[in-house]
Amino acid sequence: MQTEKEYISAREVPGLRCESVGEYSLPDYNGDVRKVLAVKTWVVPSGKFVGDGTLEISGTVEYNVVYLDSENKLTHAQFSTDYDAALKINTDSYVDSDVCTELSSYNVRLVGPRKFSAKAILDTAVAVSERKAYMVSGDAFMEYEPEYVSESIKVLSMEFASADAREFEEELVSIDGAIADEVEVLLCTADPTVSVQEVTDRGVTVKGEIVLDILYVNGESDPVRVRREIPYSEEVSLDNASDFEDATARVEIASLKCSVIPTDDGVRLVATVSAIPRIRARRNTLLNLVSDAFLKERGTENEYTDFGYTEFVCSETNEERREHKHSLSELDAEPIKDVLYSYATARVDGYETEQGSVRVSGEIRFSAIAVQDNDDGAPICVPVKFSTPFEQNVNIGCQIYDNMHLNCH
Repeated sequence: MQTEKEYISAREVPGLRCESVGEYSLPDYNGDVRKVLAVKTWVVPSGKFVGDGTLEISGTVEYNVVYLDSENKLTHAQFSTDYDAALKINTDSYVDSDVCTELSSYNVRLVGPRKFSAKAILDTAVAVSERKAYMVSGDAFMEYEPEYVSESIKVLSMEFASADAREFEEELVSIDGAIADEVEVLLCTADPTVSVQEVTDRGVTVKGEIVLDILYVNGESDPVRVRREIPYSEEVSLDNASDFEDATARVEIASLKCSVIPTDDGVRLVATVSAIPRIRARRNTLLNLVSDAFLKERGTENEYTDFGYTEFVCSETNEERREHKHSLSELDAEPIKDVLYSYATARVDGYETEQGSVRVSGEIRFSAIAVQDNDDGAPICVPVKFSTPFEQNVNIGCQIYDNMHLNCH
């Protein structure tokens, strides 16, 4: 007797960690760095490669550093560092994978009057689909049909899909009378959000916004901040999408550029951003197995001695807005006239499971470029930084077992 079942199984591998390090020297036409005011970073994945037993992942970490030079002029530097990570896989059974890399922490230091040193820690969560088989074979002790017991189990299956990169071009501001050589973009970032996921038989429609945020200076004028929200709607093709129990979407920024374009009347600031929506869909498939039989031998292919599988149970998150207040005396800071630019980053340090919910804890770091009066009464830009812990309950609506896998980020 022989029973063989082929199926697609999925597994998630969180916490694949790697470093990205490098140095950057300012060009000769830039002055020395007097004080670093702000550092913005983001991850740009470049691709994945399946080799001999290995899934190789690579990309870059982009840095935008705003600083005061030796003449107290507000200026910036842009550079990048490479990263790569590898995951051991069974190449013969590999079907597809989805890779999501996020910054865990970073540090940019001034190691000379004109040189930066950068180090980033990245965490990568990988979901892998594999083609497997379960087999039971042998000779029965009985003379006629062998007696055996079969049962059905639920096995997690995943499919991954993405749309082609879509490019958006948005005019951020038009400055009459400005000279292109005197306009400098200090910071330019793009943060995508997903607000709606509509599942159809053809696929998943992803809707949301790309928030563009820039800080620029025009000659000797004060820095100006501009924010624009670009709405987008993109359909990601996925066969029989409505059959899946859960589908999550995210949007990756593949490239970002802010250009200063001269016009007859002045200049225009135009941002060009390329975005890629990605889908990770989950469902359970039923697998009928022979769980017991009167056999002389029992084996599994690929030399597996135990049969392991994962079942999809639930997936639910919620959003919570927070407000934190700190006095300047707590921050040991001088009086502030204005805040030019501010941003926040969150880091998850751990979690505790409760009945039907997970308590996630971590830290939120706030950074800002502020304006103070100098000793001579002239305004000067200064950095303001502080952090605050946070805790948040995420209801997932089911019992949490000891062997459950949870990924919090």
